[in-house]
Amino acid sequence: MTDILARHKYPCERIVSFKEQGKLFKLHNSKGFTQVKLDGDVIPAGQGPKCCDYYLFLQGQTEIFVELKGRQVEDGLEQLLSSVARYRQRFPNGYACLVSSRVPPAASTKRQQAMMKMAKIGIKLYIKASPAEYEYKSDGTIKAK
Repeated sequence: MTDILARHKYPCERIVSFKEQGKLFKLHNSKGFTQVKLDGDVIPAGQGPKCCDYYLFLQGQTEIFVELKGRQVEDGLEQLLSSVARYRQRFPNGYACLVSSRVPPAASTKRQQAMMKMAKIGIKLYIKASPAEYEYKSDGTIKAK
């Protein structure tokens, strides 16, 4: 873990939730995870490269990148890709979750391209409308509720 991430990490409770501008992400069974607010803490607002809102990880096992976005899905996907490239720790289970008010159809070209880019680097991409709730499983995976 980079020093900058270590200075901004906080332990998670049984349920962790992030809410911004009416968009909600929740992860159940998150006890033991660490949360880092990337956008606004690690990267000060309006400075540095674009990044996603939050990064969650369970040391050595699972990492989750979270972006809460309005209607600009393409921007949110770019922020997730940038964050994964910069902060990924290469744990066995990697996820990127985009929570948006507008979800492109599964067959859309942009969505398919983003999913393929993430899959090539071992990250599973979820795109859901708010509220987006997931459950952490003991095998290191997450499942949409």
